[in-house]
Amino acid sequence: MTVQIAYARRPLARQDTRAGLTPLGPDQFEGYASLWGVTDGAGDDVARGAFAASLRRRGPSQVRMLYQHFAHAPIGVWEEIREDRKGLYVRGRLVADVEQARDVRTLLRRAR
Repeated sequence: MTVQIAYARRPLARQDTRAGLTPLGPDQFEGYASLWGVTDGAGDDVARGAFAASLRRRGPSQVRMLYQHFAHAPIGVWEEIREDRKGLYVRGRLVADVEQARDVRTLLRRAR
């Protein structure tokens, strides 16, 4: 006798949530890089406290601001990164000398 186990696969519930990045000046912005309990486009649901240990080890100056998570594409510097009740709050500044940073700056201005 062969036993077969079937698992029901259900699609991920999708909840569109705007990143909520707010321009503060020509090159500075703030908002949330991650929200607690909200499934992202990759299917990840980040729990509160997920970044706490690494933020204690490294301050914002040791976290690279990358374009689309590409290690070869830094676009700015973080001025503040912290966890709060909503998620991972970030405030940063784009480097105007970087072409992709200028593109991001333009997109942030148009998202208002």
